[in-house]
Amino acid sequence: MGVGPHAIQLTRIIQEKGFLAKGFSVLELGSQDFAPTPAEARSAIRREFALDRSSISTPGDFYRAIGCERYECIDLDGKHGAKTFDLNFDIREKYAFDDQFDLVTNHGTTEHLLNQHTAFLNVHNLTAPDGVMLHGLPFQGYQNHGMFNYNPSFFLDLATANGYEILGLYLSINDALYPYSEEFLAAYDVRCSEDVLVMAALRKQSNTAFKTPYDGRYFTLHGKDKISARDEVGSSIRFRDRGAGEETSSPDHESPSSPTQRADRYSRPYTFITPVWGEPYVDTYVHVTLPSQLSEGNLGAFASGEVEYVIVTTAHDERRIRSSDAFAKLQKIASVSFIRHQAINGETSYQRQTRAANLALRRIVKETAAFFLTADDFFADGLFGYARKRLSEGARAVIVPTLRATQAGFNAYLQASGVSSLKPRELVRAIMQHEHPLLTSVVINCPSRVWHELPSQTLVRLKDGYVGRWNVMHPLAVKVAPPVADIESTWDWNYPALVARNADDIEIIRDSDCGFICSPTEMNYSQDYPILRGATRRIRIRTLIEWISINWGLNFHLLQTSDYVRLHAGDIGPEWKAAEVELDKVCGPYIAFVKKRAARQPENLRNSNVDLLSRPFAGTQRFILWRRAARISIRSARSSVKNRILTLLRRVARRIARG
Repeated sequence: MGVGPHAIQLTRIIQEKGFLAKGFSVLELGSQDFAPTPAEARSAIRREFALDRSSISTPGDFYRAIGCERYECIDLDGKHGAKTFDLNFDIREKYAFDDQFDLVTNHGTTEHLLNQHTAFLNVHNLTAPDGVMLHGLPFQGYQNHGMFNYNPSFFLDLATANGYEILGLYLSINDALYPYSEEFLAAYDVRCSEDVLVMAALRKQSNTAFKTPYDGRYFTLHGKDKISARDEVGSSIRFRDRGAGEETSSPDHESPSSPTQRADRYSRPYTFITPVWGEPYVDTYVHVTLPSQLSEGNLGAFASGEVEYVIVTTAHDERRIRSSDAFAKLQKIASVSFIRHQAINGETSYQRQTRAANLALRRIVKETAAFFLTADDFFADGLFGYARKRLSEGARAVIVPTLRATQAGFNAYLQASGVSSLKPRELVRAIMQHEHPLLTSVVINCPSRVWHELPSQTLVRLKDGYVGRWNVMHPLAVKVAPPVADIESTWDWNYPALVARNADDIEIIRDSDCGFICSPTEMNYSQDYPILRGATRRIRIRTLIEWISINWGLNFHLLQTSDYVRLHAGDIGPEWKAAEVELDKVCGPYIAFVKKRAARQPENLRNSNVDLLSRPFAGTQRFILWRRAARISIRSARSSVKNRILTLLRRVARRIARG
């Protein structure tokens, strides 16, 4: 199969665990080449080891570049100077070869050998005490690739029989590496025809003779040599509480802020969860987002020992975060741990963010307030402190309004001002100077009369702020206790209501002096729908009604809409009352539409027993949604025809210009 990105990443993981010290030796089964292409393997080497790739042509070159002093390989083809030993036979007896190595790799070799017992006997004998064996072999798929595929439980039984320490057990799909769990294939809908590798890293702890493994479903080992049959066939669930390490208990790998200690499960009063991946987002996180969180009124408002701060990211991005100045400051005020996390094929960014948050939630072992932090947001100074106060007073959730600003303009404003945090009123003024088009599209008194198909809020702009009603706010903090419920869709859909259920348990921030969130956003981002011109009161009412008619709309969202939110850079005067009247010329008919169709809709959702997780009226308004779909389709078709006509006209113009 060759040495691919997955094998290179696993080699880096083993090196980080303290193995492969300078001067180590390597023996590979098979005269290995890079896979799937040399270019992809070299890219992985640069990413995982930051090495100059120009002098690396073979896996042997790679190992030498990371400190190997002796490299050997075994293959009947004799390539790359391979020793031409037949691994179907005990090479100590047949070839009098009894050398031992610090690292022995089996990247797609033993599945081509008929004599499996002798193959793994040879691997055992070739590995020095305290040496590491790396196996990368077919698990499922790979039709007619070799003679055998391997179950992950094989490596558990092999390790049990021979006293190996399991350093890690992984699956590899399309050259990406995922820590193994028994739920992985079902949870991520991996087809049975899809090619999947199982990868195992095993440490040989002593130089005792090789022992034949027995299937742990049918036999148990007593001591080193005796086996006995089980009275009943054991469970096929083999990796729960088996001491295989954090890597085998969940779909991701957890590492503490100190690489010499294993992270505890989360039991502190407050757990902050931040999913982040990709260079642009990591840069924003360490230079803009995290500094705003570190302000005196945010993380600075928490006592020593109260906060567990969890970052869910990739191994590559973890290293970049650790090297930042903001991370060094974070470590001084919070216990920090990482969960390593890879993308799944076909997964959207929202799905990945939800999966990342759930990975952290599943590690909570004691009631805690979970803070959900987006890696590219800017948090007003004092927001976290206010949330902490309300949670300590009995609130079970705190949800917060968010406003979008143009990313380039807002970041330039911070840089020019020389600040890393802003008080709420300062932040409102900064946003007003750098309004994002999506924010402008929900301002009903905007002179440009632009609008959008997905209005997350409806606003009136004043000279020093906004008054509005929100359909969707950000769930900043939610109290949870084991067993912690998973987030079902996205954390802003229903999670606070899923946990709290009672409207009176949810603190909704409606005055920006208590804090709010700015979301710096790229100028061209528009949530997959264009920003349109020609807004009228009727159009804005229609889009709100269409929004609540989709299955996503819940009583939980109506609770957020039920009162005004004021975000202000100065004091609130009489003009704000007039702005509220103007706002309700749009929001009033929308709310009346819901109440007319609701089976039971009280005047005030607070102090009521209405189920916040239910829809405000039964069924979907099919005609409304059909009308919306037809309108969007017609507009898209018109745009397509218009673009084709413009393209033809340009071609004609160019031909005329050429004479």
